[in-house]
Amino acid sequence: MKIRILMGAAVLCVTIQAAATNYKPIDHADTYQHDRWGTEPKDRIKMFRAFITSFDGPDDDTGDGIPDTLGVPNWVSY
Repeated sequence: MKIRILMGAAVLCVTIQAAATNYKPIDHADTYQHDRWGTEPKDRIKMFRAFITSFDGPDDDTGDGIPDTLGVPNWVSY
């Protein structure tokens, strides 16, 4: 019983430390261009350290008159 309590406390301490860790800053290298060729369409651009991506904007892809905002990227450039 004591071992289970100690193991649970240890897991809880590790989980709290992992949740408190900050993300690394996004440093875009000036010497490297992920989107060198100007990929289109550029609806919602998100830039990350290793790639750049464009997500679909609120346009009507299905033709039903309702704006479609999907969480699927149109393209990803590494």
